[in-house]
Amino acid sequence: MLDRAGKVIGVARATILGGQNLNLAVPANVVATIAANPRRLPDDSLIPSSQTAAGGQMEKIARYIDAHLYPEARDQLGALVQENEFDPALRFALGEVLFQMQDYVQAARNFEVARQLDKGFWQAAEREADALLHIWETTKNIEARIAASRLYDDLSNTQNRSLSESASHAVSLLGIDNDLGQGRSRASKQMEGLMSPVGTWTTDDNRIFKITLSSGRWWLSSQGQTKYMWNVSFSASRSPNITGDGYTDNQTCSSKIAVEVSISDFATKMKVDGFPTGESVISPAYQGRSMAEVRSMNRICRDMDAAVKNKLNGAPMYRITLRRLQ
Repeated sequence: MLDRAGKVIGVARATILGGQNLNLAVPANVVATIAANPRRLPDDSLIPSSQTAAGGQMEKIARYIDAHLYPEARDQLGALVQENEFDPALRFALGEVLFQMQDYVQAARNFEVARQLDKGFWQAAEREADALLHIWETTKNIEARIAASRLYDDLSNTQNRSLSESASHAVSLLGIDNDLGQGRSRASKQMEGLMSPVGTWTTDDNRIFKITLSSGRWWLSSQGQTKYMWNVSFSASRSPNITGDGYTDNQTCSSKIAVEVSISDFATKMKVDGFPTGESVISPAYQGRSMAEVRSMNRICRDMDAAVKNKLNGAPMYRITLRRLQ
């Protein structure tokens, strides 16, 4: 940039295209100073937080954490985060302190921010998932369970990605595992547990079902129900579509059924279709009658189930849709 006499008064550094040829310039005297002593001037925005004043506080904060002085560490970190809100290392450290203080909601939020700020920060993803699982355990918020499952699933398949220097420094100071292979292994193990349907489930009309694991099979029962009690089992596999068999009881007949089980949304939803096989015996509730009555009722139950099977022509006799409670 020249004045009317042709003297250099500045060097254009940026142009605002929509500003009628408006240019932003570095004054000529500053340029001359740099040219006379060409060394890089410090720029705090380019220095990893481990080397800034904020990063310098991390070692003291790590000592607070080692001594389990979590409120003090939280207060120190809170002040630093206000000044350096886009620092993933500080966000991660604050999340870790809040996690230890069992404030899992805020811990998850800070881990999420750290993960978004540093895409290679896989430890933040793992700790966010851990916090979400604690939220699920205490509140039964199904969305927290699903979100944790997604994070574990992504982490179990993630490839090597380098951490920023500030994130590596924070992980080292806090004693967090830095082995991605072990992180993937832990995530896969968590996924195995989360994909199991073992627990308590409910229908839209509030019937309660329970699933237990025994002898390599999952057992679905509707104990406590007075109508159409279920007692079926299916193979304990991670396939979303599983077949099995069992019985459903009314007050007189215990009908044998083949079942098709579909599990979705990280084992938080389940659909069970029951297909009659045409086989049936009298319900245990009918026991104690005379032999003639038992034989007669057995024949009635078999004939009824065979007729139902023919009428349905391959369609399910029963369908229950379940959502997870525990």
